Amino acid sequence: MVGFASLLHQENLDAETRNLYIDIIESSSRQLLNLVNDIIDVSRIEAGELKINKTPFELHKILKETETLFEQLKHARGKQNLKIKLNLPENKQELYIVTDPDRLKQILVNLIGNALKFTEKGGIDFGYGIEDDQLRFYVSDTGIGMTEDDLRLVFERFKRSEQAHRKYEGTGLGLDITKGLLDLLGGSISVESQVGRGSVFTFRIPYVPAKSQEAIHNNEQAIGVERLRGKKILIAEDEKVNRMYLEIILKELPVEIFWAQNGQEALEIF
Repeated sequence: MVGFASLLHQENLDAETRNLYIDIIESSSRQLLNLVNDIIDVSRIEAGELKINKTPFELHKILKETETLFEQLKHARGKQNLKIKLNLPENKQELYIVTDPDRLKQILVNLIGNALKFTEKGGIDFGYGIEDDQLRFYVSDTGIGMTEDDLRLVFERFKRSEQAHRKYEGTGLGLDITKGLLDLLGGSISVESQVGRGSVFTFRIPYVPAKSQEAIHNNEQAIGVERLRGKKILIAEDEKVNRMYLEIILKELPVEIFWAQNGQEALEIF
């Protein structure tokens, strides 16, 4: 990242090369951020400090957002020919449930991201079904598959097949985090795989129907920018670069912002 950032100072750079360097910096930054977030999540799970926030929401919305995300990611990774397909039950236009929507999406992103990493041709299918008092989700791919030895180690940190380790990047933390999150949600996960044919990850969580759709709609509407209008925000930040970034992204919000250099100053302002 630092090297390409330095190259941006070259005066003779054409626009295409400059944009390429910027893309590389952004991609590398995201990889670093993902690594840090993964390590933090593992630490919090192991320490019992990761909190689950169960709330009512509409499931199909999250699934469609995830599909859109990976339609974009496959192009960014040069895998335009891969098919990403979301399968929804034909008899359900919407499904309101209660669980932690952020952690559910994190689980889906981990599993589909893993499938995208190890799939060069064919496609990735994902979806869900209702089985009694459980929601059953699946992610199926036509990737490289796993051996019996790989299957025994699949949810253990930093373990992967030798072939995959040579060819693909990654921390090996995603599946370990996924299992930890499912434990916290009261769920379970399993996998079936064949070398050269692909893998199917299946996970289940308790099916808790939402009691009030009206309450959900109210919650979703309250999240918008208008909810912030007239509010006051106090930010304690002593790092000049971070403060500059926050000023840029917050300047369009209809709020009054107060700045403090440290926690003590923030308490005095508060």
